[in-house]
Amino acid sequence: MIKIFHTLILFLLSMPAFSQFKDPCPTLPVQSGISMIYFRGPDFDICQAMDGDHQFFSIYLGSAPDFHQVINHFIGKAKVGNFDGNWYSKDTDDYFSQIAKETLIDISHSPEDLKIEHFVGRLEFEPPPPPKRAPFAHIWINDLNSADLKKAEFILERIEFKGSRELTCTSFLFSTCIYQNSFPELLKLEYLLHPITAM
Repeated sequence: MIKIFHTLILFLLSMPAFSQFKDPCPTLPVQSGISMIYFRGPDFDICQAMDGDHQFFSIYLGSAPDFHQVINHFIGKAKVGNFDGNWYSKDTDDYFSQIAKETLIDISHSPEDLKIEHFVGRLEFEPPPPPKRAPFAHIWINDLNSADLKKAEFILERIEFKGSRELTCTSFLFSTCIYQNSFPELLKLEYLLHPITAM
């Protein structure tokens, strides 16, 4: 029995912990009819909303968006998930002239993020930080027909942003996992243990 136990320990030790980047793309509304394709860059993420092979819109998540605001290109207010912004048109002679309009939104802090005033009760550790997100979301809608353009705007108004690159590490022996976007779950657990006051 001891020999079997030692063999099992050696087997588990020989298995490396594995990690994976979870898809950071925003969650699409149910029955949108659109799928999201994810491309991972060295320090940014690109999410493309597709209807079959037809591209509706794209979202850049990162800290260095290729966005150049031109005031006289303002064409209206933008609503992306819970965030507000402005839509701007692209130059017709621009290389990316197939883009109908674009917006840049600071998503580093979500409007619905809870601000913890204090915990009531005994705490043995500090509460975790808010979810880590990419600082900016650069969204551009392709040059679509009127119906598809309205559909793209409708979907964008209802998407939900996640944490950026939620990294999970799994090991059979060691619980050294890191969850960058686990704050809501931990907060929910803490609320059950200790009542909180949130603004």
